[in-house]
Amino acid sequence: MPAPNQSVYTNNYSSYDYYQDRQEKRGPGRIGLMILIGLLLLLVIGGGLTGVLYYSSHDQSTPAATPTLVIKTPTIKPLFRDTFANNSTGWLITSDQGKFSAKVGGGLMTLEDDDNKLLWDILPGKTFSDFRLDVDARLTKGNQNNAYGVYIRGDSTVTSDIGTYYRLELYGDGTFAIYKGVQDSSGNTENNRVTYQANAAVHKEGQINHITVIARGGTMVFMVNGVTIYTYPDTSYRGGLIAMFVSNLPGLAAGAQATFANLTVFPAG
Repeated sequence: MPAPNQSVYTNNYSSYDYYQDRQEKRGPGRIGLMILIGLLLLLVIGGGLTGVLYYSSHDQSTPAATPTLVIKTPTIKPLFRDTFANNSTGWLITSDQGKFSAKVGGGLMTLEDDDNKLLWDILPGKTFSDFRLDVDARLTKGNQNNAYGVYIRGDSTVTSDIGTYYRLELYGDGTFAIYKGVQDSSGNTENNRVTYQANAAVHKEGQINHITVIARGGTMVFMVNGVTIYTYPDTSYRGGLIAMFVSNLPGLAAGAQATFANLTVFPAG
């Protein structure tokens, strides 16, 4: 394992620093956890009593209808589109048994990491400045704390194919984070977390999330399933590459898989 603050980039992997930051800051402390458990017990008891009173006085024969999610995308000609029917785009499709694999075909890009690292696949030969990105993504295998998502406005450095960037990261438990990659004085990448929070718009493990990112000038709008979950003003990077990724965090069982479908990049408008 590398020394602290030392980055390793092999076969599309990111640095160990990313995982250390994620593990240290995720979840409440022990006292907070005890308080949270107590509040949950009160909610369960109160909710159970309320449920008994409600269902005793209401007809249960007609269940409520589940709303249908409708995502509106631009009707203008896209800058790029990939249905993943085949690999005509030229994605890096490769594998190493027991470590990682990247596949494209049948309408899906499938990224899998089995070695507790992060695996990305960069859209080859294209960079974008102002744009709107739409893609359907889903965590299809692994612990709900594993992650997947997109890089935008990325650029290579001497230590990595994606050394500076913005990254939207969804977790299987319904939370999300925004990261900004910057170079330190030694040329290594620091993964700075901008925000980490839960949002009801983010579907959990096994369910499809429609990701939309609108980058216009120094403002980026991150949306999931048609809901704006975060707006990030930052002028550091005005353009660059796009990549899809899946991450299998250390401390979890080996193996995380995510699929991506219907990738489209539109003009920002």
